[in-house]
Amino acid sequence: MSSAWPAHSPSPVATSQGKTLLLGVALSPLVAPMVVIGLGLLQALVWLRLNQSILGLVLGHVLITLAYVVRALLAGLVHFDQNSNSPP
Repeated sequence: MSSAWPAHSPSPVATSQGKTLLLGVALSPLVAPMVVIGLGLLQALVWLRLNQSILGLVLGHVLITLAYVVRALLAGLVHFDQNSNSPP
């Protein structure tokens, strides 16, 4: 038995691997200790010369809170029906 996938659409395995990689990168701050993330972020901001700027402050806060936003959104989207076209 063979399955026919159109040439222009990615296979479910490739899509699943990409989602897993993206999810792993987005949720990685939840796994690593905050001290390690803070020191790494400080070194990166010093290297980019953004350590004493508003942009560096905003970028640091966005990177730290992004993992929590992704986790909260994924928890809410678990019950989302993709086949439904009408509002609940």
